[in-house]
Order: sequence, then structure tokens, then C-alpha cells
Amino acid sequence: LGAEANQQGIYHNAILNSFTSPVVPLRVIDEVQYPFEQRLQLALEIELEREKSRGLAAGLRNAVDVPAQASSSAERQFVPLKKPGNRRPDNIKNFNAAEFYHPLRSRPESWGSINPETGEQLFQYTENGELNPLHTFTVEQIIEYIGQHPLNYRPDPKKPGKMVRDSKNSGLKLWVQCVPADSGRRYPDKLSDKCRFANCPDPHRTIRKGDFRIAFDEQPHAGRKTDPFHNAGYVHLYCMEKFLDFPQLCKSYNVLPDTREFREGKNRMAITRDHQSMAGIVKEFIAITPPWSQFGNGQRPKEYYCHTLCSALTDEHLSTQPGRVQWTRDERGGNSIDVHKNNLDLWLSNSKILKENKKRRFNPGPEAKSQKRKNVEQ
Repeated sequence: LGAEANQQGIYHNAILNSFTSPVVPLRVIDEVQYPFEQRLQLALEIELEREKSRGLAAGLRNAVDVPAQASSSAERQFVPLKKPGNRRPDNIKNFNAAEFYHPLRSRPESWGSINPETGEQLFQYTENGELNPLHTFTVEQIIEYIGQHPLNYRPDPKKPGKMVRDSKNSGLKLWVQCVPADSGRRYPDKLSDKCRFANCPDPHRTIRKGDFRIAFDEQPHAGRKTDPFHNAGYVHLYCMEKFLDFPQLCKSYNVLPDTREFREGKNRMAITRDHQSMAGIVKEFIAITPPWSQFGNGQRPKEYYCHTLCSALTDEHLSTQPGRVQWTRDERGGNSIDVHKNNLDLWLSNSKILKENKKRRFNPGPEAKSQKRKNVEQ
């Protein structure tokens, strides 16, 4: 019906002819105009009765016009033919987020200190509520974003017109997530899922499948209607723990394990996606891990990674996976998660070594070539 209407342009209101699916404008009309005025409600009820009458008449015609088939002693049973292959790529390609979520009503206002390079406020947004995807931020700027965010304040019930700081229950939620696979189409921009730390160890700032990340979510959670892939930004969990006192941040701000359920169904970003126990690991870390200022001699130890949430989540993942998975890794070798343990610096170092070793195998130096000739001559 929607495609036919669009092709013929039968609607009086031209904007209705521009939608590829009639579902979207109908939902908007229903939300904005409900309850309908009496005239429109009556017209819809009359048209519904006509549609029912047409359907009944068509059914009666079909029953009369189609001749009865001769009975057969051996009735054939037809089994629907299943489409071979993996349907996942088609499901991903054909997914329409507009059937589940609404766009933001307006672009969020810029805020923050003045950027000396541009003369503009530091935190600027797109129409999707995302921090400008071309921008990265220093450690100090990330601290400003989390620590001074306007959503850290709420109206003071005791003093009308006044605001009170409540960062632990901030509207800025810092979700601890898994990186979802095959979700590139869901982000507003091709740079949306990059790490926002300017000094991220990865020169491409890539947050890979299998990594853990923090999502900066500024949208209301209760009754959410905006796309959960449209966040202000993302950072590696590893980077958050490398550059900040993350245990202190967990004590002071709204850090949460992502266990949400979405309108579309499964939450592919959920920290519990692979193992339900992961949510407990996050909650326990938030509750009992002391800030670095209270750790040992009052400073973060040089070898700190084993004390991080990223390390704890990785250990839990490895300990709860099927044994055959680890057997496959052992057979294959390489820079796998059981080797780098989601330590991004170690992953990069190992990757560089493997790349150099591979290059040497294919492009041996003059000494290796000379030795090879001697071996042949002998």
C-alpha cells in the first residue's frame, strides 16, 4: 500500500508521498494527534467497515470462482523450501531502525570551555545527539565532559528554581558494553564507534569486536524511543582505565553494566551478551574497588592492569567459554585474546612483532639470503 501510494502520489499532503513506508508517518500522526478529532475518528471507522466488507466479498467470490480440485487417492504434501545459506547478512542489511526508534526532536546545545583553536565551545553535537565525530579529546577534556556535564545536575526539590549536583544518578550514563558485531550500519557516522581519546594507543582509535567499551549515553533511559546506537561517543574501557582513576569515577558517576532490553529485541551491546555473570563482575568492581589514591602507597602501581575491570571481565570471559574454543586458539596461535587479555598496548605490541616477522619471512635480508646460498652450495 505504501509503495503504491508513493509511486502514484495519491496523498493530498505531499510529504506523505515521500515516505518509503506508511508505518513511519502513521506512527508520528498517532503520537501527535491522539486522541483524534471526532470527524477524523468517524472517517477512519467508516473506511475500516468498507475494508472489512471488501475482504468478505472477495472471499465469497474466490469460493465461487475457483473450481474444486478432483480428489486424489494420494494427496501430495508440499513442504516450504528453505532458503539455503546464512540469513544474517540479509537481516542486517534489511533492518530498519525507524520502525522502532524516533530521531531526536532537536540538536543538543553546545557547551563546555572555549576551544582556543576554534573559539567555539568544546562539546558540539550533530542532529543525532553525537559529539562531532571528527573531534577527539584530551584526557583533561574527557574529565571536563564527564565531571562538568549539565546532566550531572537536577532541580532541587527543596529550592524551586535551583539546581543540585547529583552525579551518581546523572542523566549521563556510562554504559560498560561489549562491542557488537556487524553493526556498522547502525551508527550515524562511519567514525561514530571510534575511541574519543586523542591519545588512544591505537593510531586508528579502533574499538574492535571482543573489546570492552564505555558508551557516553545522554538520552533518557525510561521509555526510551531514540536509537541506542546513537550515543554521544565511545571510548575503550582500556583507555578509560589507562588515563583516568576509573575506580574513583565509578564511585562518583553513573557507571552501569549494560543489561538493557531494546525495542528491536536482543541487545547486541549488552555486557551479558555472552555470559550472564559479566554484569556481576561490573557491579562488584563498582562497589568494592578502592580508588587508586587508597591503593597500596596511595598511587597506582606500575603494573596495574591485573587490577582493572577490563582484566576482570576478560578473565571471566576466558574462564566461562567452552574448552573447544581455547583448543582452537592453541592450534591456530597468533595474537588472540588469551595472549593479550584485552590489554590494548600489549595487543598493539604483539601485532607489530607478528607483522615484522611476517615481513622477514617474505623479504629476507642480505644476511639471510647469503646463508641460504651457502646451505644450497653445501
